[in-house]
Formats: sequence, structure tokens, C-alpha cells
Amino acid sequence: MRRALHVLAICALAAGVALPAAAAPRAATPDELLAQSVAAAKSASSVRVVAVGIPNGSSRLGFDLHLVAGKGGAGTIKIGRQRIDLVRIGHVAYFRAGASFWRQYGGEAAAQLFAGRWVKMPSSTPGFQSLTQLTDISQFFTGLTSSHGALKFGGTKTVGRQQAIGIVDTSTNGGTLWVAASGTPYPLELTPPSGPGIVRFTQWNTPMRVATPANVIDLSKLKKK
Repeated sequence: MRRALHVLAICALAAGVALPAAAAPRAATPDELLAQSVAAAKSASSVRVVAVGIPNGSSRLGFDLHLVAGKGGAGTIKIGRQRIDLVRIGHVAYFRAGASFWRQYGGEAAAQLFAGRWVKMPSSTPGFQSLTQLTDISQFFTGLTSSHGALKFGGTKTVGRQQAIGIVDTSTNGGTLWVAASGTPYPLELTPPSGPGIVRFTQWNTPMRVATPANVIDLSKLKKK
């Protein structure tokens, strides 16, 4: 999980204690539990992901996303004072943001044309792909845990109303992934080794609506003119 919070900031814990005897790990090793948790997440039909206060240079990153397997996702990303609304359905993405966001990608002309409007584009569009990947439930959880140091169990705590087991990445920039201690081992929360920032995973397998926005500007058609 070394890159977990860093990956988020691009678009991106403290030492564990021994588990109580009454809350023994559901897997023999933390690596096994991590693999089980990622597999459970990637096989889920949907999840809500909320990130708050992730350090991103001199600002903070946050987002609230609803991810639906096999379809896409929708939600809001906040980088400092910038707000970006995002919808992805299949290979098509829609973005809505203010003038300052569009000015970074297309100068003043783009800022005047796109500010406050939904803009349609392929989800693989350079410069936007790192954001659209956040709406793919499989890619999200693959990227979240693809790189980490040595793992160890990190005790238990209650996340929401559910008991959770901590998986601690002991590397310098690691974090703790809290996994459901009973039932399906879904990820419940990700916390950094120190300082601000938290990511919560809720509403697993809850019906969620991802709809095409109205009154969009099709970027591909503008390029053809």
C-alpha cells in the first residue's frame, strides 16, 4: 500500500499492536488477508468511496465516488478549492468543472467554453485518464494496493458499526487498510501512517445509479471542426 494515498493524490501507520486473542486474524498472514480483501472488492457490484483531507502539495484532495462494476462511476473530486464533477459510463467520460480547471488543459478559450458545462470525451483522453480510472472498481482497488512494503497485522477497531482488522504497511510511506473482521472481508477504511487524510469504503453492493448528464459538449465533435 506504499502508493495508495499517493495514487489518490495524483488525480492524487503507526506501528501496529498485537491482536487480542478474541479477535484472531481471519487469514494466516496479512498478505493473505490483503489478497482476500482486494479480491472481494473487485468482485463487488458497487461501492461508495469517500476520501477526506488527502495531502496534495500545498492543498488537500478529497472525493466522493460511487463505483458500479461493469458500468462505471460518478461523483465529485475536490482539489483545494477546485471541484470536478465526473461521470464515466463504459469508455465515455463526462467532466464538469470551473474555469480554473479548464484553463490548465486548454487555456483561456477552453475556460470560457467549458466552465460549468458537462464535457464529453473518451475515458482514455490524455490528461484525464488518471481521473477516470478512479471510477473503475477493479482498477481502483488494484492500484490502491499494488505496491507495498512488509505487512503485519495492526490490531482491531470499529469502523462505522463494523469490527475491522488492520493490515499495516510497515514501509515509510505505508498506511493501514482496515478490513471487515466478519462476513465478506471488504476494505472499510484506509488511513495514513501519520497526519491528515482518510479514505472510507461503504455501501458495498448497494444499488447505485450512474446516468448520462444532459446538455453535454462533445469534445470529439469540436476537434473535428
